[in-house]
Amino acid sequence: MPQIGSQLIMGIGNYHPDSTQQEKMYKKFGLSQNNFYTINNPETTFWVKTNGKYQINNPAFNNSAAKHKFKNIYKLTDKFNQQ
Repeated sequence: MPQIGSQLIMGIGNYHPDSTQQEKMYKKFGLSQNNFYTINNPETTFWVKTNGKYQINNPAFNNSAAKHKFKNIYKLTDKFNQQ
C-alpha cells in the first residue's frame, strides 16, 4: 500500500454498481456514478513513485520473469520515468 502523499499513476473508470443494493449503500455515503471512480486493473496498472522513479505497485511484477512476460507494462513504466 502506498504511503499517504505518494505520487501515483493509475487508470480509473466510472463506478458501475453490481446491484441495486450496492447502489443504495453507496448512495447513503453520497457516492454515485457521477462522483465515484474505481481503479481499472489495479494489479497491473497502478504505479507508485518511489525514490524518484515509478514502479508497478505489485510485488509479483518485480522479478525478471515478469519483466520478460509483461514487456509492454515495463515499456510503459520506462516512459513514465522518462517524463
